[in-house]
Amino acid sequence: MASLNQLTLMGNLTKDVELRTLQGGATVADLSLAVNEIWKDRNGDKKEEVMFIECVCWNKTAEIAAQYLKKGNSVLLTGKLKQDRWEKDGVKHNRHKMSVDKLVMLTQRVKDDSSEAPHETPRSEPPRREPEAPSQEVSKQAKQYQDSDEFLPF
Repeated sequence: MASLNQLTLMGNLTKDVELRTLQGGATVADLSLAVNEIWKDRNGDKKEEVMFIECVCWNKTAEIAAQYLKKGNSVLLTGKLKQDRWEKDGVKHNRHKMSVDKLVMLTQRVKDDSSEAPHETPRSEPPRREPEAPSQEVSKQAKQYQDSDEFLPF
């Protein structure tokens, strides 16, 4: 029987990225992600549940995460669910972690004139652009096409 282990999460980092290098030279970054679920119950009351998920990035992805991500940043992660198992003092333990294959930074870094510190751009208000007016030549061509017999609106 076929299996699929694919995970996609979007949330906010609950702490700064922890970067370390293993003896073999591999770079590892540990992330902690908060994923919120908001819904309304039968009575129309707003409910919220937060799930905290530990994630791990490797090599170049780990280095990028450590360089650019900070506590509170929004990210989109894709990867696989992994299970860590160990035994301590005769007691077996296990936990699930996400092994990140792809990381997308959702928090924008904006350079301010007064400082070099990154600032978060609110996601609810994207930058607005004024629509560009079509050139006079394009407007004339469109008008000629609409006035011709070839233009059939149906």
